[in-house]
Amino acid sequence: MKCNKVKVLLNRYIDKELAEQNLQGLIEEHLRSCPRCQAELKALAATKDLFAQKEKIAVGEDFLERIKEQLEEQPQIIRIKWLPQAGELARRLIPVPVITAVLIFALVFGRMNGANPVDEYIFEDLTNTEIGILSGEIDNSELLNEVLFS
Repeated sequence: MKCNKVKVLLNRYIDKELAEQNLQGLIEEHLRSCPRCQAELKALAATKDLFAQKEKIAVGEDFLERIKEQLEEQPQIIRIKWLPQAGELARRLIPVPVITAVLIFALVFGRMNGANPVDEYIFEDLTNTEIGILSGEIDNSELLNEVLFS
């Protein structure tokens, strides 16, 4: 059994709330060989003992209401849980859609305004008549012959 699964079950293990004997055996086997989980178990047991030694504190009847009011006053924070876990992969992949969106934006709006830098570069030496012939707007064969063979 791995540490992350054991740590999730340690509270139930200490409180003897594990229904499956097999699961309890797996946790004990892991604890024999893992010093980190042993330390976690000792810390949880010490915390449980501290709480057992303290006397119960009496609270007022409006205690829960006051806590609810304070929680409602706190701003809600939305956290993206997967991003820190994704780490380097997320940092590398997030710019890809941004760059793609910028390129698509430039191409779409560049064509809408009639400006196409590629076309301007390729056809910059052509006259309006030659561009009209290439685009099919001018269909005069005499003019076409004149431009091609002059």
